[in-house]
Amino acid sequence: MAESFGNLAVWRDESFVEAGRNVRYALAAYDLSKEARLFDFNDVEALQSLGVRRPTQVITRDRRSTQELALRIYRRRRFAGVTWWSYYNPDWPICGLWNVAQLRLLGEPMALSATAPAVQRAAAAIVRQIVL
Repeated sequence: MAESFGNLAVWRDESFVEAGRNVRYALAAYDLSKEARLFDFNDVEALQSLGVRRPTQVITRDRRSTQELALRIYRRRRFAGVTWWSYYNPDWPICGLWNVAQLRLLGEPMALSATAPAVQRAAAAIVRQIVL
């Protein structure tokens, strides 16, 4: 939630509805097959294999350069996606997948609202105000 809604200083119930489509966002848990390999942006040797010499080449908010890195990894055809750290807390792992065939949904997705416990916990973790 932090990555998707963290740019909003205040969270309202309508923050969790896709604009123009009136579709509520949901939170779901997935299991990724053990066979799925993820490129780890937190691994120095993996970064060096891309020619990355400085962490700032990865943590930049310049989408063009980070998408270029992702494309280079995708073209290797060895990885189902990439993993890196959250902008809001480096201890939170984030994954980006281009091969979702090895994902399995665990349980029912939970519709997001300003009163949902997971939303409340996320807001507290990244210090966002919730207005009901």
